Amino acid sequence: VTEVGTLLITIHVGRNVSMAVAGFEDAVENAVLSSHRSRVLAMAEGEEQINHELFRARRFDRPVSLLYLRNSLVPDVKGMFTEQFDLEAAFRRRYLLNRIAQVVEALTYRSDVIAWHNDNLVICLPETPKDNARSFAQQMHTMLKIRLNVEMKMGLATFPHDALIFADLIDAALQNPLHF
Repeated sequence: VTEVGTLLITIHVGRNVSMAVAGFEDAVENAVLSSHRSRVLAMAEGEEQINHELFRARRFDRPVSLLYLRNSLVPDVKGMFTEQFDLEAAFRRRYLLNRIAQVVEALTYRSDVIAWHNDNLVICLPETPKDNARSFAQQMHTMLKIRLNVEMKMGLATFPHDALIFADLIDAALQNPLHF
């Protein structure tokens, strides 16, 4: 009876400690990263907004360019799990992703849609032809290099020339890398 009671108490205490640690991690992440003020949309919401822009472009026969920023320089969280979770590395990774998003936000207009696509960023540039989008990507590449000392791999696709729907535009952007 004593062993069962001790086991139940241990399980209860362990569960409460685990929940407290998870709450603390969330609080620290929100305080350190302050991502709630960001214009960068979540993946599903971003895809919906970009599809809205594509429908509008189709109706008025306007170009829409899509830039895809690949965050290949940021280590994957899955690789950070060894014998124990490396909290510092996870914070560094998240911090770098949010700093990249902040630089992108500073360079884009409010009418441009910025969205996460897994750990990559998708930037929808309404009414922007391919040449203008390419020069914007060059400017962004330079600014990321100056402010964060990172070089991002970027891809570019334009509606309706490269593809007609969001998923195909992402594939086309991956197939059309930009070189600076």
